[in-house]
Amino acid sequence: MAILIKVGGFEFYILNQKVYIGDIGGSGHIVLYILLWHLWKSYNKRKEYWKYILNMDYRIRPLVYFFGIPVLIWFAIPYPNHINDFFKFIINRKTENIGFLEGIYYYYNALKNDYFYNDSLFIISIITYFISIMRYKYQEDCKKWLILTSLLQLLMVISHHQKESRFLFLFPVTLWLVTCIEIQHWLERNVVIEYTSLASALFVLYCGISFSKNVMQDSRFKKFAFAQYTDNNQINDSFKWIKNSINEKDSIAILGKSNTLSPSLFFWNLGPPKGYLYYIGTVNPKQYSLLKKAKYIAIIAPNSNDADYEITQTYQTHSNYVKYLLDDNSIVYFDEFNIDSINLTFRLYRSLRQP
Repeated sequence: MAILIKVGGFEFYILNQKVYIGDIGGSGHIVLYILLWHLWKSYNKRKEYWKYILNMDYRIRPLVYFFGIPVLIWFAIPYPNHINDFFKFIINRKTENIGFLEGIYYYYNALKNDYFYNDSLFIISIITYFISIMRYKYQEDCKKWLILTSLLQLLMVISHHQKESRFLFLFPVTLWLVTCIEIQHWLERNVVIEYTSLASALFVLYCGISFSKNVMQDSRFKKFAFAQYTDNNQINDSFKWIKNSINEKDSIAILGKSNTLSPSLFFWNLGPPKGYLYYIGTVNPKQYSLLKKAKYIAIIAPNSNDADYEITQTYQTHSNYVKYLLDDNSIVYFDEFNIDSINLTFRLYRSLRQP
């Protein structure tokens, strides 16, 4: 790995996607494939030994089957480079300028305000959850696993370098499961309470199904389902502006992305079938060669110091390449659209290359 990084490595293409072997992610794939090959040979030669390892503890087999193997497959896929993403996560760059304790406070408020309909239910759930943790030593094995899983999930979310309420999306499921199992433990001690609770649960299920349509009108549902899409009129107007400015038969590429302006959001608005038939998509610096096919190039530019950090970090690289294309008379400035609500600007350039 050190030699590949030192000499600059090499690159090749798989399904029209460039795979670069020369950084921590690319060379890491070589090391991973070698390790997987040796692991497979070891398993075939010493099957009894590996069966013994898997049966040493009841937790090992599900850990390998439902965590280890999926993660290895995730790492082994060459594109996108998940090994590179993983090392960036370990380095934990401070994109949000929020420390660990501030992250706990941020997600506490996010959980309370975005995932619970009232504070009383939130307080009851959290208290019950912590009681279940305090009784960890006396819990059944499956309940211990559930508690550990929820804590690990929460720790990983808080440690992530970006803070988004949507990252908690799966945690409430494990939180509610732990809470319900703990309540079930209390109710099992009395037969009358047990049957009363069963009837109450059916009534709650009926209410949930009956009023589920109202949930879709709730502001919290829209926040997650249509973040920065239906609620931000300027972003919607910017996509309409692009469609009105460029013929649908032309090709367009995007320079820049963020959580607010994600590649999927661009594809949904500008990609086929309702957008551009020759939509190239969001281009990173290693894919600048794709810009040769673009009739129009849209760069997302910050227009104030409060602009998105991710956009600001990549803008300088993108703008330098745009300047190179301008100096080379390959493109010309076309128009721009300001999105003041998120301190960004869509800047359009038209290609001068002959088709």
